[in-house]
Amino acid sequence: MLKRVVTAAVLFIAVFGCCAPAFAAPSPVIHLTDESQRYSILGNADVLDDPTGNLDIDDVAQSRAFHSASADSQPPWGEVRWYRFRLDTPPTSAGRWYIVTWNYCDDADLYEPRAGGRFSHQAFGFRTPFALRPAPGMDPALRLPVLGGPLFVRLQCLKYPQSLAFESASRFSAGTLDSRSIDVATIAMILLTFVSLGLALVTRSRLYALVALTAATGTINIAHYGIARWFPHASFPFYLSLYEASNIVLLLAQWYFYENFFSLDRMSPQLRLALRAATALCILIGLAQYIILPAQVYATLPIFSPTSDLLDFVQGVWYLGVGVLAISYARAGNRSAWFVAVGALGFGIASYATDMTDFFPALAWMSPAWDFAFPFDVTMFILGVGDQLRQTARSRQEALVARDEAQSSLLTEQGAHIADVERHNTAFARYVPREFLAHLDRADVIEVTLGDHIERDMAVLFADMRGFTALSERLSSQATFDLLNAYFARAGPVIREHGGFIDKYVGDAIVALFPNRPSDALDTAIALQSEVRRFNEDRARRGEEPIAVGIGMNYGSMLLGTVGESERYETTVIADSVNIASRLEGLTKIYGVAIIASRELVEALDDEHAYSLRPLGELELRGHQRTEGAYELFDGDAHDLMLQKRRSLEEFTSALAAYTAGDYDISYERFAAIVAATPADTAATYLRNRSAVLRDAAPPPAE
Repeated sequence: MLKRVVTAAVLFIAVFGCCAPAFAAPSPVIHLTDESQRYSILGNADVLDDPTGNLDIDDVAQSRAFHSASADSQPPWGEVRWYRFRLDTPPTSAGRWYIVTWNYCDDADLYEPRAGGRFSHQAFGFRTPFALRPAPGMDPALRLPVLGGPLFVRLQCLKYPQSLAFESASRFSAGTLDSRSIDVATIAMILLTFVSLGLALVTRSRLYALVALTAATGTINIAHYGIARWFPHASFPFYLSLYEASNIVLLLAQWYFYENFFSLDRMSPQLRLALRAATALCILIGLAQYIILPAQVYATLPIFSPTSDLLDFVQGVWYLGVGVLAISYARAGNRSAWFVAVGALGFGIASYATDMTDFFPALAWMSPAWDFAFPFDVTMFILGVGDQLRQTARSRQEALVARDEAQSSLLTEQGAHIADVERHNTAFARYVPREFLAHLDRADVIEVTLGDHIERDMAVLFADMRGFTALSERLSSQATFDLLNAYFARAGPVIREHGGFIDKYVGDAIVALFPNRPSDALDTAIALQSEVRRFNEDRARRGEEPIAVGIGMNYGSMLLGTVGESERYETTVIADSVNIASRLEGLTKIYGVAIIASRELVEALDDEHAYSLRPLGELELRGHQRTEGAYELFDGDAHDLMLQKRRSLEEFTSALAAYTAGDYDISYERFAAIVAATPADTAATYLRNRSAVLRDAAPPPAE
């Protein structure tokens, strides 16, 4: 009998022990009757705090420490809390409910009692990879089993308040729709990132590079759920850290974009400082909510909690302020700012619209607005920068056209000025020979100063028109000038062709200098006499009188320089050699010859035999106390006369020797013989007559 009693007692204890959870205090019952509602568990379940986090499901299931808690009751930050409850669902909605928690709640575990006192376990918290989550969508969730027993949920949220609720399948599908909108927005952002990056590379624009950075960080910002779903075996906290960092970079990229965009409108220092201060405030709040502050601070400063809308509110104000600033620039004439204004205002409005869904569940359809605000804003950025670049290119093109027109006008003016300068230089060159400036080592006439001079040996030619005074008396003033200019027009080129330059015109006379070779003066004299003959032929055809030109030449040291006073300069050559050339030219009239060269010039020739020269003896020059040896150059005479003079050269030289020795009888006879053979030899005629005069004037010899 005793054995039976003990056996019955053991069986009773065993049965009672196995079924102890079933006989524990009854759990609160949550009635799920309306699938359009969201039922919170926090205020409708018994709770058990686990400060150490060491309790397991067996300990919790047998615990009698469960107690009721209000909906707003939260455990200390980061501690574990267990929830116990029962469900009551209509038969038609059985299996159509999900249990959900915060997106960022670290650990969420559902324990469902099974036969034999065991429990099944399903993890659906923040740390659970998407591949292991029992329910689709973004939010940590799982489909509730169909049973009537008590359910246990373990929650631990390190930085966020705990949240636990029931949602029907139809309501939970909105999360799937939201995830699809994120996918679409993410793909759009990826495309916009590559588009803006390509535009930055093509246009070399800093603004497009900032748009590309904005698009890239915005892609991470809106796609951190999507990335986790696309890489389901990765750890979700990594993407959360990426999201927090991307949000800071996004703010910096947008601030730098706005500052660079508005700086083209000469952004005032006050506005620049305000924009920087607002950006810094947003960044500080973001750092405080996600990184800087420890979780315990959120209990005393809930406004800085990551679940608060402080950052969204401040960022919304920031975007709206930027939009207003952009509108002010747009109304001031910057059409491109309209795009930035629309993008910023749209972003700010979308931020507030998303937050409104927390207060008005009926507006849940607006939750994707935040996702699509990013691609909309970036699209406006791209359009704004493109329009600004187009306007800049148009302004630059207009500036280039204006510059080209200005340059063309300037070139025209410069061309006219250069032509005018060239005309002036040409005119000055007619008055001041370039060769004269070159000898003075001056590049331009404006560099010449009074007293500039240089001394050097050169040949000088003095050519004078015979009988010009008498001829001009028979001509009108216009005809006189026409005659002079026509003669000078022929004489000038001849002089320049033979290496000389004209120093000055003295009435009808020409003074020319030959700085290179002494023979240049002789060649010029010969060519000039030939040109005079052609000139006379032209005049004869017009019935005009011929002219004759006498030429005197000399060689020696000369001073080239400027004389005058401060208001009137003149370049000239100063030397006795010039006076001698002038006197020799005067003797051509007496001797009746065309060209007379001094002995100094003939002796300076490299080869005097290359020319037809005959001596005229020692000539007395007016104004000079000494005589000057002279030669007649007759290569410029008419051909027949030149040949006759060459044939009689020895007789002429012999007659001149007798004349010089004072044997005037002999000189007379010999010159007379030359004249008899060549009546046109005027020099021989003059010396014959001169010999007769001197012979007759000589006293008779003493007896």
